[in-house]
Amino acid sequence: MKKYRLAIVLLITAAMMSGCESEEAPVLIEPIAVNESYRPVERGDISVSLCKIGHAEGREYCHFLKTQTDIDRIFVDIGDYVHEGDVLATIDTASLMQEKEMLAAELEYQNNLLTARTAVGEKEKKILEIDKRNAEKNVQSLVTDQSIRDEALKDEEIEVSGQEMDSLDYAVEKAKEYESDAKTAQLVGLENIDFDIMMANHRITVINEEIVKIDEKIEKCTVTAMHDGYVTYVKNLKNGSTVEGFENIVIVTDTDDIHLTLDEKVSSSLWNRMEDSYKQIYAQVGGKKYELKRHEYSNSEYAQMKGNEKYPPIMLEFTEECPLKSGDITAVMMVGAQSPQTLCVGTDSLYRSDSEAWVYVNVDGKKEKRVVTIGLETDEMAEVTSGLEEGELVYYSSMTMMPAKYDELKAVRSDYSNDSSTIGIKAAKEYTKCISYTQNMKGRVKKVNVTKGATVEAGELLCEIAVDEGKSGIVESSNLKSEAEEKYLHDVEELRKQITDLERDKRHSYSDTEKREIDDRIAYIRANMDLLAVDYNYENRLADIESKFAADKSDADGIRRVYATESGVVGGIGVIDDMRIDTDDSVRLMQVSSADSLKLSVNTGNDVLTYGSIVTFTIGGASDSTFSGTVCGGSANLGRVYIGYYKDRPYITFCSDDNAQNNVVYIDSERDDIDKLTDITASYSKGTLHDVIVLPKKAVGEEVPRGSQITRYYVWRVSGGKLVKAYVKTDASINSASEVCILSGIGEGDTIAIPQDEKRTDK
Repeated sequence: MKKYRLAIVLLITAAMMSGCESEEAPVLIEPIAVNESYRPVERGDISVSLCKIGHAEGREYCHFLKTQTDIDRIFVDIGDYVHEGDVLATIDTASLMQEKEMLAAELEYQNNLLTARTAVGEKEKKILEIDKRNAEKNVQSLVTDQSIRDEALKDEEIEVSGQEMDSLDYAVEKAKEYESDAKTAQLVGLENIDFDIMMANHRITVINEEIVKIDEKIEKCTVTAMHDGYVTYVKNLKNGSTVEGFENIVIVTDTDDIHLTLDEKVSSSLWNRMEDSYKQIYAQVGGKKYELKRHEYSNSEYAQMKGNEKYPPIMLEFTEECPLKSGDITAVMMVGAQSPQTLCVGTDSLYRSDSEAWVYVNVDGKKEKRVVTIGLETDEMAEVTSGLEEGELVYYSSMTMMPAKYDELKAVRSDYSNDSSTIGIKAAKEYTKCISYTQNMKGRVKKVNVTKGATVEAGELLCEIAVDEGKSGIVESSNLKSEAEEKYLHDVEELRKQITDLERDKRHSYSDTEKREIDDRIAYIRANMDLLAVDYNYENRLADIESKFAADKSDADGIRRVYATESGVVGGIGVIDDMRIDTDDSVRLMQVSSADSLKLSVNTGNDVLTYGSIVTFTIGGASDSTFSGTVCGGSANLGRVYIGYYKDRPYITFCSDDNAQNNVVYIDSERDDIDKLTDITASYSKGTLHDVIVLPKKAVGEEVPRGSQITRYYVWRVSGGKLVKAYVKTDASINSASEVCILSGIGEGDTIAIPQDEKRTDK
């Protein structure tokens, strides 16, 4: 046991000494292996490179609205194939009509406001001029007093106390400050008046444009597909029919238009480095290089990103026909400075001083120091421009022992899929197409006409609600009108008091100028009273519109009857007979799900599975009872930023589903008994890499060089009967418990040493 420990200590000591800057050849301890630590000088490609995993995805087309809207129906489901122009959804026109009336009321308000604000502005200009003029007069008067005082001081018979002098000087200083403030206030006030008028005109223009757009919506009342493709996302209406402005209703994906996305955002440092540092970007697919280019966003797209501080993932496009399908993954190589097919050695063979670099070469079994000239250098390899010949054996130091016993394996290319789990993940059953029926007025549930799990047809009566006699919407509108009237009368009374005070001052004024100034101030206050009336009338009209549409939500007998808009399965009933609805918030009455939208869902954690990925299901833990399904979409990318287009203008859009977890994908299967299945587990691959080298896990070692935080991977390659340490590129995200996918560093046909498990017996 002691001899074994001593050998380990000596070996580590030798490895540490080999890295010092001594010109003496290192004294080597015989390694616990069958080969010495040499590798031949070979030709190869050296490059400053970065390797990433790219996900193959189809081009996504987002369908959304710019304003909050209620959806009447969504006609498509996840996995459906649609053609350009197909109807995806229809809009609830009642909410649009209400929105239009609201905009019409605001348009009238903005026009009245413009008239009133212009009148106030004209009066305000006079007040600002009066304040400035009075400030100037005050300064002139005080300066005159200063002059009189200064003349008096020259007369020795007149005495002026220091307190009187300081008081007058202070008054002059303050008067000048007030004069400066009055001038500034006038300039700012004039700018504000002009700005308010400009903004009112701008708002009038915008409202007119919005009314035109709403008219177009009302006329069409549909959301249609912009492109052929598969539906990969649908807004789930089980929690309500409202969609926010710029929230995606449906996403259609063209799976024939493939690009690669990286798990990096456009705002990351990699985005800039791709353009500045990496001159070549390519995908390694099937042993062939496919050139890629960074997708460039337009200036208007950039403006939307920066304005919203939200950025999409980095997208790479193929410059030739894409060899991948949606759901595949591939190695993406980014290459900067490079020296192709040059003589190279590992950096672990190099020794340096301030003036030179050298290696140790095996010459007739002895170690000979050789000074070399180094060109391009990476973390693992260095280009040798002089001092060595191809095939010479160069010593290298390593903190890693070579395997004493090993099996040999020829490297071959194959397809590689990394299963996410060996035990399986629980799968759930979910309806992907649901409609939630809600009630937002106070009342009493008269009767629930259906039961949970029942199948209903379109037009079937679901429930009846007796709306309160006053109707909550009408009561609320009435309360708002009362509050607005109370505030308006209070504010008007305050202004009238100011007018009364000014009229009293006018009766005691001493000059016509002062009387005119008071008249101007009274006119300014009256103009502000007109402005208050404009606001008050607008609030009254809005309350009337709210009251009108609240009354329209029930039948003439005060009963609101809720009918199924399409056939499906009833679920999630939230009310019972005779139940009071006293909240002003929206209450979910029940949910109806489309029967043919039942799919299996899997929580994939941090893994994003794209359309076309394969998932394997196991029923009840029986390994012989399995079937597969295809990822057809879902909410796996809820956190993703999308760039959608509306009338040829880009906007940042998003997906939202209150009950969905961030990484849930929906899987369509050919089975027609999903509703009867129980205890289902799932396993899946994060993607498939084609034509790559796959090695057993124990063939690949890991190390973190001293002073570094980057993990390097290596294998032992058999060359000329000796073991040579070769650094390889892989990625932790594509390594499984038993296998490692090699992206670069060794080639097909190379012989790799697979260390044997050693049994040690202590004596």
